[in-house]
Amino acid sequence: MNNTVNTFNRAVLGLFLLNFFLPANAQGVLEEIVVTAQKREQNLQDVPVSVTAYSRDIIQQMGFQEPHDVFSQAPNVTFNDEGTIPQFNVRGIQLFDFGDGNEPPVGFYVDEIYFGTMAGQTAGLFDLERVEILRGPQGTLYGRNTTGGLVHFISRKPSEQFEASASFQYGSYDQLIFEGGVGGPISDRVRARVALKYHEDDGWQDNDFTGTDFAVTESLAGRAMLDIDVTDNFNVLFNIHGGDIDNVTQGYGMMGLLDPVTFAPCSTAAARAGNCVNAVGLPSTLDPKKANTDVSTLVEDIDTAGGYIKLTWNMGEMELVSITGYETVEKYFEEDADASTAPVTSNLSIVTGGAVPLEIPAFLALYTVDSEQVTQEVRLSGSSEKTDWVAGFFYYYDDKDQLDFNNPPITAILGTVGFDNESLLESESWAVFAQGDYNLTDQWGITAGIRYTEETKDLVISDDRQNPAFTDNESLDTDKVTFKGGINWRPTEDTLVYASVARGFKSGAFKTTFATPGLAAPTAEEELTNYELGLKAEFLNGNMRLNAALFYSDYKDFQVQTVTTVNGVPGSILANAGDADIVGLELETVIAPTENLELMLGAGWIDAKVDSENPLFDNNELALAPEFSLNGLGSLTLPFDLNGGNVKLSSSFSYLDKHFITPENKDTIVQDSYVLWNARLRFASRSGQYFIEGFVDNILDEEYTIGAFSVGDFAYNAFIWGKPRWAGVRIGFDYN
Repeated sequence: MNNTVNTFNRAVLGLFLLNFFLPANAQGVLEEIVVTAQKREQNLQDVPVSVTAYSRDIIQQMGFQEPHDVFSQAPNVTFNDEGTIPQFNVRGIQLFDFGDGNEPPVGFYVDEIYFGTMAGQTAGLFDLERVEILRGPQGTLYGRNTTGGLVHFISRKPSEQFEASASFQYGSYDQLIFEGGVGGPISDRVRARVALKYHEDDGWQDNDFTGTDFAVTESLAGRAMLDIDVTDNFNVLFNIHGGDIDNVTQGYGMMGLLDPVTFAPCSTAAARAGNCVNAVGLPSTLDPKKANTDVSTLVEDIDTAGGYIKLTWNMGEMELVSITGYETVEKYFEEDADASTAPVTSNLSIVTGGAVPLEIPAFLALYTVDSEQVTQEVRLSGSSEKTDWVAGFFYYYDDKDQLDFNNPPITAILGTVGFDNESLLESESWAVFAQGDYNLTDQWGITAGIRYTEETKDLVISDDRQNPAFTDNESLDTDKVTFKGGINWRPTEDTLVYASVARGFKSGAFKTTFATPGLAAPTAEEELTNYELGLKAEFLNGNMRLNAALFYSDYKDFQVQTVTTVNGVPGSILANAGDADIVGLELETVIAPTENLELMLGAGWIDAKVDSENPLFDNNELALAPEFSLNGLGSLTLPFDLNGGNVKLSSSFSYLDKHFITPENKDTIVQDSYVLWNARLRFASRSGQYFIEGFVDNILDEEYTIGAFSVGDFAYNAFIWGKPRWAGVRIGFDYN
């Protein structure tokens, strides 16, 4: 712990000591960041919302490769991996369900298209113009399932000039990454752009039992866009994209919870030290770079495809936009859920109630989903000297066919002939919305918005491998009004102070993964009302930017997967766990003391407590919501030419305080505070068109957990690890 804190202190200090390398009289200018958080282009500093935004230059400079990488440099934002699906956590809000039938409370958007199937969120990042993270409920302009916030990836669009870029990266574990894009005008009215990315590596985890490699990456993604000015006032943008992921997923770490001699429950200290065994007597395996499973490979195969058509009519003082999107996801995923080398034979008195010799086959769980979704948004917007407004209609249809099963069946313990849940889930939703900003005076303004949503979900779920077999039909109808109101004050031209109240909701959901009779019933919707006071200001002639937000969130009926018993048989259920009061603060500052130096620092603080009738959750902290988080980036361009080019040094870090990983706040599933520290050295030609860089990510080779779950019947915890130290070199060009 002391070493981690000391390293953290050195990382922070190092960012700011870079200032001494530069002349005192030099001046820098911060880049203006344009965002579309309110469905129109605005300067980040004019948006009365807590937003973290990354430009294309920052994305390249930070070396972001996957969607979850962007969260490392945003206060009060974390990433969680449930093994089968990615999870984004904003201000302590996330989904705690490992099934694909659910949708998260943090919305995921790409080019204004909402993605409702979480497996479709795993495609790599490439050829991006910008990333925006919005904190707090976005219950009016976005609306769908955004109690926590949303993340929005904006692709690089076709331009009026010819542009081409390409890069090649070689890194640890024989990593190869190629990314390229080319675009420009085809005629006076037609522009196009094509981009692709290929990513592979040999895997950073060894399976000691079989000698095979785990945590292996192989993915390919591409995108093509055609931008047509049909007339001077009418534009059509076509987008077609797809991806293919053929990974070998990582093997989970296993923490046994029983004494290896007496099979009595271990102490917390002994379990976390790896000195205990699971219910079949297998020892803990807690080395992130080592798996220990009898399964030789664990397949993750995800195919995505889709596209959209965006029509834009400029009607003078108003603009009409229509966006029609279609997305498909096909997923096949395997996990060794017992995280061990079973099958073995042992005395399972803790499970069976007596000394019964019992052979437990490997719990190889398999998850499949085949989903199709259609989205349609139509919005009309306008502006005048005092008013900016937008009104619209949103439609969403999603059809998911899931099959989740374990093979071979676990018979004796669960009293069944195995799990083989097949579910057909159909969701349909529509909403109308409106929001406007009105300037009362040059200094004072107000914001008001409202959204009405109706939604229907129908589920058919069956399992013919259970004894007796069951089939269940469930349905859910929801209608909800959400809103936003705020007041904005500009004491100076460079300062915005805002106060707002906003409400969002996440619709009810079903238990669709490994459900048993009586456990597939829907939850009620969850609701979050957020009260926020914010500041956005620039100082030092535009060389320093400070954004801050203080908030209180009233979180009602949040959904979580928990354990219950039906007819004497234990099983998991998706339920409304209770309420939570969340108080927090975010600070982000950027300063360019010279033209060669830029420093960024972000800090987050959260205090959240749960109020629940279920003793498993009552008075708990929200999971994956560290009380304190810190992130920073420093980049220094050396003030001299080197063979006709320049050298840039960059260093970044992220710090997360100690936090629980699961909603139950188990003292054996805790992540201690840690720092991830990265560094880059980049040489670029004077024109900036050519570059070569070397990098090291996770310099300290920190061992940390990004996900975990507990299996009480087998007396163990399973852990999903973050990546180890990673180094490499990247070369490329960017011509524009």
